[in-house]
Amino acid sequence: MNTLWVVVPNWNGKGLIEDCLKSLLRQSFDDFKIMVVDNGSTDGSLEIIKSKFPQAKIIELKENVGFARAVNEGIKASKSKYVMLLNNDTKLDKNCLRRLVDSLDSNKSICAVVPKIVSFLKSDIIDSAGDMMNVVGQAFHRGRGEKASKWDKPGEVFLCTAGACLYRKKTFPKVGLFDESFFIYSEDVDWCFRAQLIGCKFWYEPKAIVYHHHKATTSKTKPKFFEYLIFRNMSITLIKDIPWQLLLRRWRFITIPLVHLNMFLYMMAHGLAKEAFLADLWILTHLPEIIKKRRLIQKARTVSIDYLDKQMEPKKIRAWGLLK
Repeated sequence: MNTLWVVVPNWNGKGLIEDCLKSLLRQSFDDFKIMVVDNGSTDGSLEIIKSKFPQAKIIELKENVGFARAVNEGIKASKSKYVMLLNNDTKLDKNCLRRLVDSLDSNKSICAVVPKIVSFLKSDIIDSAGDMMNVVGQAFHRGRGEKASKWDKPGEVFLCTAGACLYRKKTFPKVGLFDESFFIYSEDVDWCFRAQLIGCKFWYEPKAIVYHHHKATTSKTKPKFFEYLIFRNMSITLIKDIPWQLLLRRWRFITIPLVHLNMFLYMMAHGLAKEAFLADLWILTHLPEIIKKRRLIQKARTVSIDYLDKQMEPKKIRAWGLLK
């Protein structure tokens, strides 16, 4: 059994996937295999992978079933101690895999480790140094847009992006796979929060470096559909994952609905009224299913409300800000 399988989901990644796979073949760590899960690509990228990277195992899906379903297929098919999920719009520093594997090997209490992700075009600028969540449940990239040199300290993070992350495979049977109803966007936030609820910890390793074309793949999705998913999936995550006791802290039972209303009105003002309405309609029509998932998730919680509350970053919410 190999130490590591790298799972790369691909959907119409022509012009991106070659750099990604070439960087994997140049790694100083060699005890790994590559698996590409193709989401019904029609741009010729699948043919490029087959002809130029015969060493990669390929799972061909007939249509674009979304990021969550694609990586789940890869996770289930991998036979390794560790699994790395890697976007096709990335390139790895030659020592990246070695640094990530060393981090998990040396710290048995860590369930996943994320690299320092920098801009592909401006490598001195941070794209993500691990992810965090604020008090109203909005997830964000730590350090995005800041100088990469400011983020050279390793340490625990609350969330980790599935665009480049190394996981202990044995964590998935405990937490579950990614929620396929998300399709794309926020499935990693949901997964990490569920993992945090049962005591999993995540680590940021700045010596492992990944170069990322920000949103190069998701930009191919229809913009209005993408905005619909952003709005819908954030709400699903909050309904599923936030313990009711946490809602009683820092006025969340008021601020979270206000932020949701503000986002709804913002979308209406920017020509996305249909998408905002359909997002909330989807949630209402699927509420029994969401609540069923919530009950199982909350029943499994082992960490304290104090711990969760302290992990969530402050956010100033003012009446004028909501009106704007």
